[in-house]
Amino acid sequence: MKNGNGTSLKDKVVIITGASTGIGKETALLFAQHGAKVVAAARSRDKLVALKKEIEDKGGNCSVVPTDVSREEEVKNLIQQTAQTYKKIDILINNAGQGFFDFTTETSIEDYRRIMEVNFYGVVFATKAALPIMLDQKDGVIINVASVAGKRAFERMTAYCASKFALVGFSEALHFEVVDKGLRVITICPPAIDTPFFDNAGYHDFRETHQQLDLLQPQEVAQEIFKSLQSKKREVVIGARAKVINSIHAVSPELMEGITKVLTGKRA
Repeated sequence: MKNGNGTSLKDKVVIITGASTGIGKETALLFAQHGAKVVAAARSRDKLVALKKEIEDKGGNCSVVPTDVSREEEVKNLIQQTAQTYKKIDILINNAGQGFFDFTTETSIEDYRRIMEVNFYGVVFATKAALPIMLDQKDGVIINVASVAGKRAFERMTAYCASKFALVGFSEALHFEVVDKGLRVITICPPAIDTPFFDNAGYHDFRETHQQLDLLQPQEVAQEIFKSLQSKKREVVIGARAKVINSIHAVSPELMEGITKVLTGKRA
């Protein structure tokens, strides 16, 4: 996918789930700008149609397939429609995700089930449907947008962290299955992003309780997803702060817990 000037996406067929807003939308705009044939998927038809118009007004190529990734048949339809239309799938970006933030005692079994259906099973559905096509091609890239919360756990986030830890593990195991068959699996782990994500997830006081955080913009994550195609890395943790936290936590979770308590003013 590389040329002398970087990454060429000309005529590459790219499926992006969760493409109606945030990271997904910005990734669709960026990839279309670089010549990709974008297949945008999300639940909101109206937002997808608006995205399609924005891309096409700029000379890009975009088709839309309204999809609820928690529904296996809808995900299968997304993959099948793409394959029938374009005869190939070059890149699958599993970006659709949902947040939920509350203490475990206040989190219902249905809450856990719903988060796993979207954040984990949605990726499994898409991967299972696209994988045979990519294996036949002997070429393809699967990019899974996880989170730093899939590398390190946080308070009030048991459901969300469980889903993202599962996604990170799934991605790593899948890499070993396909690495010798011409396919790549890339895991993207962004930190907190400046989108309505936290409000939608019920964490309305996030900004108030995390005033020390400089939230990343979704455009920055889209750029990192794009750059990951040029890199040999199979896991990309985004942001200097997130990289430091991840590194410390990997060496000593207890040390990271102590640092967190100091930073948040809690007693160790």
